[in-house]
Formats: sequence, C-alpha cells, structure tokens
Amino acid sequence: MEEEKLLDIEEIPDDIKHSPYSYICDFVEKLYPSTGKEVFEILSLVPISLIIPDLSYFSKTERTNMNVLFLAYSGSGKSSICKLFSKFCYYPLEGRSYTPAELENKTLKYMHEFGMFSLIIEDYATMSTDERINKIIEGVLGDEKVIDRHTTKKDIRESIEAVGLLAGVPDDLSNKITSGTLSRVLCVLIVHDDDKHSSIGKHISDNLGILNGATEKEKIIKSYYQALYEIQNNKINEYGKVVEFVIPESMREQIYKAWDGRTRIYRKQVPFNFFRELQDAYRILVSHCFLNYFNRKVKDGKMYVNQEDCQIALNLLKRNLDTKYYLFISEKMSKSIRSAVQLNNVINRISNERAKNTIKQLMPIHLKNLKKST
Repeated sequence: MEEEKLLDIEEIPDDIKHSPYSYICDFVEKLYPSTGKEVFEILSLVPISLIIPDLSYFSKTERTNMNVLFLAYSGSGKSSICKLFSKFCYYPLEGRSYTPAELENKTLKYMHEFGMFSLIIEDYATMSTDERINKIIEGVLGDEKVIDRHTTKKDIRESIEAVGLLAGVPDDLSNKITSGTLSRVLCVLIVHDDDKHSSIGKHISDNLGILNGATEKEKIIKSYYQALYEIQNNKINEYGKVVEFVIPESMREQIYKAWDGRTRIYRKQVPFNFFRELQDAYRILVSHCFLNYFNRKVKDGKMYVNQEDCQIALNLLKRNLDTKYYLFISEKMSKSIRSAVQLNNVINRISNERAKNTIKQLMPIHLKNLKKST
C-alpha cells in the first residue's frame, strides 16, 4: 500500500497551529462523545513526551516520557481510540496482547530500528498477571528506561526510549495493576452514567452513514505531529530544536500546592506515595508547551512555559490524583462490605457526584475480586 503523503509545514492550517490541544481533543470528542476528549486531553501529549528532552534533576535527569493506563468498559470505543492514537504517535508498536518473549523481542527490534517507539497494548489487564510481562513493561516504561536481558552467557542492559498506552476493562483490575503499574502511569478511567450512555447512542444514530471529513482532519493532525518531530530532529531549518524548558518559580509553586493539598487528604485514607504523580504534572507541563511550539517563545534552544501550560498541568494533575484515589479507596472499602444494603449506604454517603458514580461502578468489581480470593 502506498504511504500517505502528509502536509508540509507551510501547508498545515493555522487553526491547529494556533490551538493544537483544542483542535485535537475536539476532533476526537466528535468521533467518540463523552470519551474522546477526556482520553485525548492526556493522549494528545504522549507523543510529544517521547521527542522532547528529559528534565534535569541535580546531577541526573528525569524522563519526560508519559505512559497511560486507559480503563473503559466494552463498547466505549477503547479499541478504536487505541487505533486512532497509533496513527498520531511515533513508531507505534501495536498489539492486543503478547507473550513475554514476543514483547521483549519486538520492543528491542523497534528500538534498534527506530531509536524510539510507542507501545500500545489493547488487552493489558489480562496480561498483568504474568510476572515476566510486568518486569518487561516496567523496564520499557519505567524511570530507568532499560530492559535487562539474561542469557546463558551474560546479562545485558539495553536502553529504551518509549511511551506506552495500556488499555483494558475495569473488571480485569488486579493487585498487579493497583500495586505496581498504577504508580508508573497516568490513569484514565471512563465510566458512563445513564445520561451519557443515552447521548452516545443518539450520536451514533445521528451519524451512521454520513460523511464528515474526519479523514482530512486526521491527516492534518498527523502532519502536525510529524512537523514537530522534524523540528526536534533539525530537519526544518527555519525552526530550532528545543533542548531545555524554562519554568517560572510561580508555576512550580502552583503545581506543588495543588499536589500537596490533595495528597495530604488522600494519604489519610490510602498508604501511597504520590511523588510520581507530581513528576507527571511536570511532564504534562512541558509536553503541552512543546505541542504549542508555534505559540511559545523559543530562544537559543530554550522554550518558555506559560500559564496556559500550567493550567493544563494543574487540571490533569488533579484528575490523575482523583482517579487513582477512587481506585484505591474503592478497593479498600470493598473489604469491609458484607451486603448490597451496606454497599448502597456507603456509596450514598459520598457527596461528590463524579466520585460517587466512579466508586459505584468500581465497588462491585473489587467485591467480585475479593470473593475470588477468599
């Protein structure tokens, strides 16, 4: 099949250059209402996180690479969104599931061929019970960005440059995910209430069989990501590669206060260290900044973060912390539930509607898993 010819940088429309984040998220929301925007508010930044420089931290660096755990029920568009993401990300390595040997061999093959890749697994939850799979994924997506290979003759550590999208259904939540993987990913949990379910059905009914120009917009978005990739690889002379981000002290204080305020409350209920979530906020900050390359100050290889980038980072930091808290607290609460009446009483005491709806969906899953283990 002939490879699709993308737009040159001067052919890319101004509306995506002026507001790429909204352009991408609004496009996906039109395709997948009540799902697309919420997922791509994070996923749109993941490809960027693969091509920007790591963040300095004293004498070492911290990865900017972002990884996402996307949990949604069947019929929510999970597989379609994974496929759409594979069109926009760099060097997608896409599969439904892998054996440990397949996963290790393919990740190393992509690394050797391209120098980076985007790992997309559509059925991660059912793979997570395999300890070796978890070790490989931890190496690929972890802070050290290495894979340890053990042969009969020697041990080899291979450097890895990757981002990951791990997808699954909430019913497949296991202790392997909640105790290990969850700390290394930004978590997106899609739960539709009855009203959203109805509105999605109306959207499908109204649009089946109608041409809507989605293919052309996909091409524009792909071209935009490709242009940013070429800028970072010094292939477009008019634009300079970014080697460092300048983050004002006032923004650091905003992010810290938002993180500290929430985690002080959450740690009273769940024994979890939220330091990686704080780091994820900075990954979001600089990725959103670079996504807006044509709207940001770049001088001598330095890109200057602005308040818009900070606000996106704050919003997604809070959402990520909330989602993980709901996962942990619902699992904890389920251990004391002994009847349906008690379950309803516990849920009805929750005042926040988003929290109530999410925990209401998660509790039966944890109760089911609890019964299996007893």
